[in-house]
Amino acid sequence: YQRRVHGKQWYQRRVHGKQWYQRRVHGKQWYQRRVHGKQWYQRRVHGAAAGNEAPFETAEDAPAADTATDDAEKRSAEEVQTADPAADQDEPKKKKKKQKKKKYQKLAKGVEYKDTKEGSGKAAKKGQHVSVWYCGQLTKGGKVFDKQLNGAGFKFKLGTGNVIRGWDIGVAGMKVGTRRKLKLAAAMGYGKDGAGDDIPPNAGLTFTIELKKI
Repeated sequence: YQRRVHGKQWYQRRVHGKQWYQRRVHGKQWYQRRVHGKQWYQRRVHGAAAGNEAPFETAEDAPAADTATDDAEKRSAEEVQTADPAADQDEPKKKKKKQKKKKYQKLAKGVEYKDTKEGSGKAAKKGQHVSVWYCGQLTKGGKVFDKQLNGAGFKFKLGTGNVIRGWDIGVAGMKVGTRRKLKLAAAMGYGKDGAGDDIPPNAGLTFTIELKKI
């Protein structure tokens, strides 16, 4: 009568006891882990060296069975089984924002620039004396042929022909603190003659220039 009214599982648990029922429903391994603790179970399954754990010297050294962890693991397993797989598909996928690479802009024929660091000081104008740090490279191959990256920097009068034409055009308008890359055609650099052994004839040049002072 009791089995008929309450069901087979209720009857087995009542007749054989809670422990027998848990072992029958959840399996021998689950029962051993629950009764003896997670560490005991790992040592039994994987051996004494599992997890590089030191063997317990006495029973007092061994921790109590981690029933809270086992209960949490059981709940998590149930949640996984009942979870709706479609729910994850409904969540919009976050797209990683790609950082746009700054492109060169045209200042004049044969002169292109892009600012890699924005300054906040005064803007350089024609006729002013300016001081810059710079590094000069061959556009083709990237060989460095000249640089000055410390101290007071290189000083010249802007827009008066003291430097190559590409510099007179490219440095004008820069604010103190700005770092600018200039890409110059050969005509805006040293032209068909080149400059010594380092700059061949008709070479395109790339400069990184930082305006330090006006």
